[in-house]
Amino acid sequence: MLARWVPGLLILCGFIGSMALGQAAFPRSLRVPLGQVADRSFEWGIENLVWLYEPIANFLEASFEWLQFTLMDLPAPTVAMVLMCVVVLRAGWSAGIFMAGTIGFVISVELWSEALETVALMTVAVGLSAAAGVALGILSNLHEFFRSTVLTALDAMQTFPIFAYLVPVVFIFGPGNVAAIVVTIIWALPPITRLTIVGLAGVSKEAVEAATSAGATRAQLLFGVKLRLARPSIMAGLNQTVLFAMSMATVASMIGADGLGQPLWDSLNRLEFGLALEAGIALVLFAIILDRVSAGNGRSSRGSKHALAPLQALAVGGALLVAAVAVQLIQVLRLADFTKPPAAFQISLREPVVAAVDWINLNLGFLIDPVVNAAQRFVLNPVVDAVLSVPWPFVVGVTAAAATATMGAVRSCMIVAALLGIGAIGMWEPAGVTLGIAAISVLAGILIAAPIGIAMSRSDRVERVLTPTLDVLQTIPIFLFVIPAVVVLSSGPVSGVLATIAYIVPPIIRITNVALRGIDPEAVEAATSFGATTGQVLRQVRVPLGMPTLAVAVNQAIMLALAMAVVSAFIGTPGLGQELLAAVYTGRLSNGIEAGVAMFLLAVVVDRLVSSSSQMVLARHHLSAIQNG
Repeated sequence: MLARWVPGLLILCGFIGSMALGQAAFPRSLRVPLGQVADRSFEWGIENLVWLYEPIANFLEASFEWLQFTLMDLPAPTVAMVLMCVVVLRAGWSAGIFMAGTIGFVISVELWSEALETVALMTVAVGLSAAAGVALGILSNLHEFFRSTVLTALDAMQTFPIFAYLVPVVFIFGPGNVAAIVVTIIWALPPITRLTIVGLAGVSKEAVEAATSAGATRAQLLFGVKLRLARPSIMAGLNQTVLFAMSMATVASMIGADGLGQPLWDSLNRLEFGLALEAGIALVLFAIILDRVSAGNGRSSRGSKHALAPLQALAVGGALLVAAVAVQLIQVLRLADFTKPPAAFQISLREPVVAAVDWINLNLGFLIDPVVNAAQRFVLNPVVDAVLSVPWPFVVGVTAAAATATMGAVRSCMIVAALLGIGAIGMWEPAGVTLGIAAISVLAGILIAAPIGIAMSRSDRVERVLTPTLDVLQTIPIFLFVIPAVVVLSSGPVSGVLATIAYIVPPIIRITNVALRGIDPEAVEAATSFGATTGQVLRQVRVPLGMPTLAVAVNQAIMLALAMAVVSAFIGTPGLGQELLAAVYTGRLSNGIEAGVAMFLLAVVVDRLVSSSSQMVLARHHLSAIQNG
């Protein structure tokens, strides 16, 4: 009985505390010097752990430079043919044709050197991530304590903001390709590690017992049975690792990485959207190819369904060998320079984009400016001001009440501790700004995406038409979402909200479609037989039964909106993202650590509250359905 009164008492205590203290901002007297402690710790590490990080830096730099120089020194036609043949062998002829078109586009926009740098960086980062991930998965399968430790570490790695890794890594390794490879490995390691653990844990006991009874040693059991049977799961993890690594290409360019991300980042800094679009399209095309190549390998234990038959593969390999010899014998091909294509072969998006921006500013400015000003004045500012005006004790009390009601007293203490931690490190106000802007973005994204997702779920034709578009939108690097927002609305918080909405809408549409299509047909038929209209079936059957998956869509939207905070800060959106971005630019480790930790704690608090609240609502709905049925 007492448990029912706890949430109300917590809210009451928060209200009384708010009235007594009379302040919204978190008091400076309760702050802790986390940034200073981080500064001193990293300085000590740099001075005393040179023996640890310097060999790692030298190995990564040597590996990248060797592969980069090898690709640069080989005749460009040979490199292009090798890349196309690898794609054909792993993903089929259609993917090979797509690869040829991608290479042609990269050459025509004069990004061949940057493309090779991206291939070299991704190869090193993905190769090391795959090796480390499989090794950690194997060790986790052998030792239960090690497994729980690894899973906890992976949770922290995936929850911590991407951009928060940049400052400490640069502080240790310095700006450049080494730091970029380290950051990429940290971000890309969790998927293959997790799926290796899952795959090895899912190997049937009968297969293991049969191999053991046949006299297999531990090594034979591991490599001949477990890893072979876990291969589909491991290859699925490799696919995710490749995509995660590609998503870091532009982020890594912020700390000096070479590759396609560098012209994209530089051009965004100079607001040269045409060049940014060219580099972004090249990144998207490479991401699609890598997805096809790596995803295909995980479809079955025998490889991709598009992979070539042995005789076809042998023929392709022979053709590649003949072509490589021909390139060496023909001087024109051997000396071909893909970095400077003929004028007739060049493509430029810079002039059309500049012309489009100028046309929009000249002809639509009188319509756009009032809308932007109204959104800023009547939506963004009031919401952010309302969030910041709530006294901090009341926020803590309401959060504690909600957490206690949905997840129990013990977990609520952890949530409250995380919330207090945001204020203790001096990030209470930036976190409030980020939360307000994210809430507006998520609400608008749901209002836009939900009707489209419903339409997809009701029509196979609509689903077929929209699915390729959603695939492309979810492959686009996160930085490219700011380009249309800035082109239309210019820089500012409203542009940041628009970019965030564009980023979160595709996954919401996709998950909504899956949720509503996955309903038991018998439940729909039963409702229809009782005379329910299409709208009634949707509201009373599909949505309630699909609520668990729809709750995932909301949660995913919130996490993506928080992830977009740093990118939208680049075009003038305030909050924690702006603090992180300033720390990356200035190299201030203390501010970067504090902003990164605050972003992590905010994501944890929001994620746990949304997840637990949705589970409680679903449980009550299920109980009500049982009582009424």
